[in-house]
Amino acid sequence: MRGFGQLFKKDLESISLMTVILGIGILLWDTYFYTRIGEWKAEVAIIPTMLPFGVIMFWLVLQAIQVYRHEWQTGGIHLLLALPQPGSKIALAKLAAVLTSFTLNLLVATFGFVWVLRAGSLHSGGVRLFNVAMEAFFQSREASSWLIKIALWSAFAYWLIGVGTVVIFQLVYNCSRLTARLRFLVGLASFFVIQWLIGLCGSIGYYVFPRVPDLVIRVPIDTLSRLDSAYGMAQAPVQTAKILINSGILLGNALGMVLVFLVTGYLLQNVLEV
Repeated sequence: MRGFGQLFKKDLESISLMTVILGIGILLWDTYFYTRIGEWKAEVAIIPTMLPFGVIMFWLVLQAIQVYRHEWQTGGIHLLLALPQPGSKIALAKLAAVLTSFTLNLLVATFGFVWVLRAGSLHSGGVRLFNVAMEAFFQSREASSWLIKIALWSAFAYWLIGVGTVVIFQLVYNCSRLTARLRFLVGLASFFVIQWLIGLCGSIGYYVFPRVPDLVIRVPIDTLSRLDSAYGMAQAPVQTAKILINSGILLGNALGMVLVFLVTGYLLQNVLEV
């Protein structure tokens, strides 16, 4: 895509420093709690390693806004809107830059969590997290495969939530730039309107896509929580339960997100003035 590479590189450079700082901070945080294994109760060392996932989401909201706010602070918005580039390309470059940074830090946080979880589970028997005997996952090959699947699907779901968060807050910020006064209130009002719009799209999707098969998620149930660590884990079956999610609602929400992104591009190209 012509011109996209330069836009993406510029936006990525504007948030690269904070990306590196956050990634290093996550690694240092997880390393500290890794060194506490054996000195503290295993759960006490493991649970704090989930905190970076919340920090990353908070950071994501800030960067989704900052990547646009930076243009107004530096005056680069004058050149940006004067470029012969469609607003959708400008919006896509900024979305891609934030999501690239988000993905890198999500990988770091996931690695750190699994690293500490495995060390704590193998060091101390009877470690329980979410009412599940975690050491069972690392002592059974079948259970380990489930752990990997759960981790991948959880990370993907979290990533999709991150995508939606960036799309929403970037439109919120651009809506706030439509007025010179009461920008916070305008942004807050636009946030609730966007949420309503996406919810409406999800409701419409429920009726428009009734024949799309439901999304089926299989999760391990109480069997693993009852297993004794001395038992032969490699031979222990992993019982699962099915969770059904309506695909029509998901498709409707996805189309709503696309609509929100297109509105952002339209504002940049045709409405916003500097």
